[in-house]
Amino acid sequence: MGWFTKPPRAKTPPEPESSTRELTVLEIEAELATQLTDELDLHHFQPREVADVVTEYLHAAREAGFERVRIIHGKGTGTLRRVVESVLAKHVAVKSFQLAGSGGGWGATAVELHPPG
Repeated sequence: MGWFTKPPRAKTPPEPESSTRELTVLEIEAELATQLTDELDLHHFQPREVADVVTEYLHAAREAGFERVRIIHGKGTGTLRRVVESVLAKHVAVKSFQLAGSGGGWGATAVELHPPG
């Protein structure tokens, strides 16, 4: 019997990143562009991302020609609702906003947008 060496072990590929990975603003913009609807559900975002996400969504929705959109922030403690309302109060695309009423109660906000231009 002779001596032999084992072939080097193949390196295993790195584990894929967790599905809870934070999205960058560019990734959010790309996602919004491909799946833009008249409704934005904020349950998928970290609280610290909400202001940027809402701002970008409003720009995209206005440019896409939406006159009205609905932003779902949930009921919870009201923190996300306050962040959303703060963004809406300052955003140039927003004509008016109010809690969505029968279409979502106080867990969603209905937004009327100025036409693009």
